[in-house]
Amino acid sequence: MAKLVDAIRAGDRVTIVNRFGQLSTGRAVMRGPAGWVLNMGGRHGTPGIATEENTTKVAKARKPRASSRHCCGDECRSYGCAERFR
Repeated sequence: MAKLVDAIRAGDRVTIVNRFGQLSTGRAVMRGPAGWVLNMGGRHGTPGIATEENTTKVAKARKPRASSRHCCGDECRSYGCAERFR
C-alpha cells in the first residue's frame, strides 16, 4: 500500500494529529529531512512537520483556472507578458 506522505505535493493541504490528539491543517511547502514542512498559518506562518506517523488527510491543491490567465493579444498591456516583446 502506498504511504500517505508519498502522495503529498507542494501546495496540498495536509491534516496532521499532534501528541495530544488535536487535528491541525496546513499547506505543504517543501520536503525536509524529517518529513513535509507545513505552513500552519498564523501571523508568521507557524511551521509544522508531516511524517508518516502523524499524517491523517491530504487534500490536493486546486489547479489554476483557465479564465485567470490574461489574453496575450495585440492589445496586451501586462508588463510581464512574454507576448508583448515579440
